[in-house]
Amino acid sequence: MPRQLWKSIAVLLYHTRYVIVDSQNFPREPPFIGVGGNGGNSQQEQQQQEQQQEEQNNQTSSSSPTSPCSICLDGSQPISSSDVPFAYSNNGGLTCNDVVSAASAVSEGTETCQRMQLAGFQGGCCGESSYLVTPESFDRCPLCPQGEGVAFLPFKEIPGTASSTTAPLLCSDLRTNTDAIIDHLQRYVKDPGLCEDTILRRSAAWCGCFGASIGCTLCNGEILDQSSLSRTHPLTRMSCEEMVYQVALFDSDRCSDVTSFLQFDPNALCCPLSEIGTTTIPCPLCTEQQEFIVDNTITTVSYGDVTCGDAQAAANLLTSDQVCTDLRLEFSNQCCLETTAHNSSGSSSACALICPDTGEGPNDLFLTDPVTGFSCDFWVSEYAKLTASQCVDAPYVFGFDAVSFCCNTQITGDNG
Repeated sequence: MPRQLWKSIAVLLYHTRYVIVDSQNFPREPPFIGVGGNGGNSQQEQQQQEQQQEEQNNQTSSSSPTSPCSICLDGSQPISSSDVPFAYSNNGGLTCNDVVSAASAVSEGTETCQRMQLAGFQGGCCGESSYLVTPESFDRCPLCPQGEGVAFLPFKEIPGTASSTTAPLLCSDLRTNTDAIIDHLQRYVKDPGLCEDTILRRSAAWCGCFGASIGCTLCNGEILDQSSLSRTHPLTRMSCEEMVYQVALFDSDRCSDVTSFLQFDPNALCCPLSEIGTTTIPCPLCTEQQEFIVDNTITTVSYGDVTCGDAQAAANLLTSDQVCTDLRLEFSNQCCLETTAHNSSGSSSACALICPDTGEGPNDLFLTDPVTGFSCDFWVSEYAKLTASQCVDAPYVFGFDAVSFCCNTQITGDNG
């Protein structure tokens, strides 16, 4: 199994002092680290520590072979040959098989095993009802770890949970509604198998649980009016009211992660721009040489029917160059009107290798890149094969910046 896949599993083992070691990746206790300048204690204390360590190892070795951890809490068999990455979040390729393999070296009933069972449930490795099969299962990862307290808000709505036929969930549903609990336990921000990272536990502060406090706020905590709360994302249709809730799920030391989690800057949509700064980047879907068809309607798998205007409005909220590139590849082909350009050979094409300083093609078509072995004449012909939308990302498509090579090198040569 690739070593990088175990980085995600290591999270499941961290809090119980297991680490992933050696080429077989079996978990074991870390070595004792003494306190003090000499790095250890007396010989008698060290012997006692070694004896305790040996007893713990004996307990582990005697229990692991006879009662290995089953990631399915109800005792059912996990889905066979499950090499599909987890259904929620990005885990560097973590699969159900990875969790099953790691669980085989862990004893049933341990805290580590419980974390792996939660991870298996989150990854869809067992039946949906396999995790919450007994009353005590609800106590493993409750909404309010320290109790509800007097400030608990049972009738506060969970934004984004309403549908055309159902009312929105309430905070009380996250305590008593099995379907709601399952849904909020399955989803997490970053780390599978950690109760603290589930959307359920992260909702504790939103619902007013005792001892929980909201770490991050939208618009620097400014109270938004109903007009601002009702604004929606142009593509996902997520409302600013739901974004207030989504932002509140993050701890105070991870507020900067909100934009990467949502993949756009919610402040740019929901907050008064005169008071709140944004981190958005320019992301035009079309080039200056293309005509933008603002009212063209496109049917998409992810967003349904949207207009090109919606797509550009969404692009204006982005903070990532890669997400911008992905959005261009998805929409520019249908939103940008193909225009005719002329390359240096005089043929017409939707794309051409044009030097920005001269507005014309390269002068030296026989100039050859020593690494790729291709001449500028070759790149001119390759550019001519692209559509206008592909032309925007030609260096990304080819993996080579032919404009910089064929134009800048030529200028350097002229100046020399």
